[in-house]
Amino acid sequence: MTINTAAERNDDSTIRACREEILDDRQWAVIEPFFPPRNGSGRRPVWPIRTILEAVLYLLRSGCQWRLLPSGYPPRATVHRWLMAWIGTGLIERINRVLVGFDRRAAGRNVRPSAAVIDAQSVKTTETAGLRGYDGGKKINGVKRHLLVDTDGRLLEATVTTADIHDSKGAVPLMRQSRASWPKLGMVFADAGYRGKTVAAAVPGLAVTIVTGPKNQNGFIVQKRRWVVERTIAWINRNRRLAKNYERLREVAEAFITLAAAMILVRRIAKESTN
Repeated sequence: MTINTAAERNDDSTIRACREEILDDRQWAVIEPFFPPRNGSGRRPVWPIRTILEAVLYLLRSGCQWRLLPSGYPPRATVHRWLMAWIGTGLIERINRVLVGFDRRAAGRNVRPSAAVIDAQSVKTTETAGLRGYDGGKKINGVKRHLLVDTDGRLLEATVTTADIHDSKGAVPLMRQSRASWPKLGMVFADAGYRGKTVAAAVPGLAVTIVTGPKNQNGFIVQKRRWVVERTIAWINRNRRLAKNYERLREVAEAFITLAAAMILVRRIAKESTN
């Protein structure tokens, strides 16, 4: 059976079950206030904002191609247009920033963090992606994701560069970018790759503490402070869209990282609200 109209698509039971798995009612209640109400004038919208967001989350979770979006979701052109609009207005970053403060308050922490942890992850890229560089240390041809998280692992900032950019060089714009949203940050914990004057002097008033393992370390050892950012990377990598870099635009790659981190908080807040 071919499903043609929006109403027929939304009535399909399989699609409804899939959408509930992607974004249930409790999670939508957490994130809905961030989306401004649509203008009441003009033509009635064909697709609800929730359905469009579910389509973006489906892309993120499943890693499918845009053209392979299931028929229960809006056309790919519609989904892409809305995603680019959200990126352009900074909506995804704003959602994550507010949820970080909300979750920190629920945990008994100050809304604005004073310390953070930084790290980078090199990821292979596909032949269609726009960014590409070779990381000689990791032997990876692709991109490098630079993440700044609070001491509990909540994402504060994320940037994407080519993989040939050294961690210390990628950290400088990331730390400077964090100043606008997180002005109370006074300490950043990092590994030995961030040692040197370049990172230490990147932002006045923001000290960098290098955390290293014990001397003569043999094998893997969980590093104090640094493990939280590694855990965040592992969590967001559960989204198949982030297993590799598929994006042609840097801002789209960064948006998917931020959205993946924000959805961790959405699910956590929704679960706590029912307890």
